Amino acid sequence: MAARYVRDLIEHCGPMTFDTYGSKPGAIEFAFDGIEGLRDCFSHEDFFRTRRQYLAVFDVTDFVWMRSLSPLFATDARQRELIEKLRGIGRSIKAFTHPINNFANMVRNRPHLDNLLAQTSVAKGYNRHNFCHALSGIPYGGHSLDIPLKDDALRCFGLADRPYITIADGYDREFEGIDAEAPRSTKSYPHYGALVANLKRLFPDLYVVQVGKGPSLPIAGTDKLLVDKTSLPELASVLAASRFHIDNEGGLVHLATTLGTPCCVVFGPTNLAYFSYDENINVRPVTCGNCYWITDDWMTRCPRGDDIPVCTREISPDTVCKLIAPTIERAIRAPQTSMA
Repeated sequence: MAARYVRDLIEHCGPMTFDTYGSKPGAIEFAFDGIEGLRDCFSHEDFFRTRRQYLAVFDVTDFVWMRSLSPLFATDARQRELIEKLRGIGRSIKAFTHPINNFANMVRNRPHLDNLLAQTSVAKGYNRHNFCHALSGIPYGGHSLDIPLKDDALRCFGLADRPYITIADGYDREFEGIDAEAPRSTKSYPHYGALVANLKRLFPDLYVVQVGKGPSLPIAGTDKLLVDKTSLPELASVLAASRFHIDNEGGLVHLATTLGTPCCVVFGPTNLAYFSYDENINVRPVTCGNCYWITDDWMTRCPRGDDIPVCTREISPDTVCKLIAPTIERAIRAPQTSMA
């Protein structure tokens, strides 16, 4: 989402060079690789040492916030023009957020008030992928990004000549609040094995590839396990050629949607209205749900105390199968596109 925002910020303001800072510079560079003007990607630790050298500094997360704007650094007409454009962005952010109660508190206490931020965004008619644009008063340029792919990835993994779907069941171990002892995430759908079995009964030749990274557990019935076996460009290549992707809400859904691959997304503790894409098949919890950041360890411990959260447990694999079977049938019958 941050890469889409910066892409559209440049479209609005005109050409500029920029650096990024984050906890995973390699992953950030992967997402920003196709955006013209990217200079370098650094870790968060470097930011406080170098922050004073920039014309402007923005935080781009679930919200966008202008940390600083330094007009004295503008040494030519183009930079002065850019300063005026960025001042306009700052005014838009202030005008948008001024009527929102406790917005500054949400910013200061991120991520612990992210649930409230999501509900605020949805109440105003926005979601995760366009809320920052709305704050800034700039148009949203769409989901697609120029993501780097690995040319020979499908051949290396034996996927070049067959239609397949992908499935994932993982989460980020480095996420704040993660309990290292927990066996699975509250976001994980507990019936993936039964869902794969149902799909294979309907489509006996269906080839299912499990992707992702640890701590994903192997899903019964899959034909190829690529968990922790791909680089980011290889993973993107596999997702780009997938006929359909099945997942709980998370980063791979955003990547697959960016690449144009249709998804089924099973929601549990996170906000469907905020995180979903209209193009995907989004499965709503039957009971409970939308409890993320109610507690700090929500990602691995259900706030209700359930070993397997009721929000995902009560979503029947039969129901999910019926929802996605027509789309999968159309997808696997479509002509194979050539991709090495």
